Formats: sequence, C-alpha cells, structure tokens
Amino acid sequence: MTARGPGNGATGYCLLGATTKNKTTRGPWRSSLPGRLHGDLKTMPADVTPSRAERLLEPVKRVVRVAVSPGPNPVATVDIDFRDGGGFKRVLRFAAPRPVPNTVKFGFAASTGPLTDVQLIRRVAVRSQRS
Repeated sequence: MTARGPGNGATGYCLLGATTKNKTTRGPWRSSLPGRLHGDLKTMPADVTPSRAERLLEPVKRVVRVAVSPGPNPVATVDIDFRDGGGFKRVLRFAAPRPVPNTVKFGFAASTGPLTDVQLIRRVAVRSQRS
C-alpha cells in the first residue's frame, strides 16, 4: 500500500508513505502489513447472483479507514481491520503535504506486476472530521 503526494499530469506524486521497509526504486518491495489483504476466495462462479456473490465475498472483506487530522500540522493515517479479531491496525502514518488543499481526491489503483488479480471496492463512505 502506498500513499503519494500531489501531482499534475505526469509530474509530482512523491512518495509519502508505504507499507514496505524497502523504499528504493528497485524491488523486491515486500509488504510490512500486519495482516493479509488477500482472502481464500480463488474463483467466483460464472453464473453467481449478486446476493450469493455478496455472501461469498463477506469472509474476504477488509475495512480501511483513512483520516487526516485537522490543525496546523495535519497527519494522515490509514488503519485496516483485517477481520482477524484484532480490530483496526495502523498501517500508515505520515505528515500531510503542505499546504493542505481545500478538497481532496481519493484514487484507487492496483498493480500486481506480471500477475493478475481482482480488486473490489464496495460501500465507500466519506465523512469529514470535526475540528
């Protein structure tokens, strides 16, 4: 998991934080996450109904919480509930880029290199924190 800073077009997007100890430009970039993002569901039946798909996906669900603190020195945090009974675990913490913009855009991207994978994002809720 990686957080990148502001950019425009093909410039910018500096590395703000990552869940790897190796932050060089050359891999391998092994994750230092304290849990697994992948579940055991390997295939989805071709004729699956939406309600059955929901039931099949429930055990592999992960819940992610992103927060940016208010104030003159805001800090961004990312917490994940890996659904292992341990509750939310902090996986990233970094100073928000300055100046903090009036609006923030969230982007979701996935990369698996030469492999294939499916990334499902459901039930996104965005709320502002009160100062």
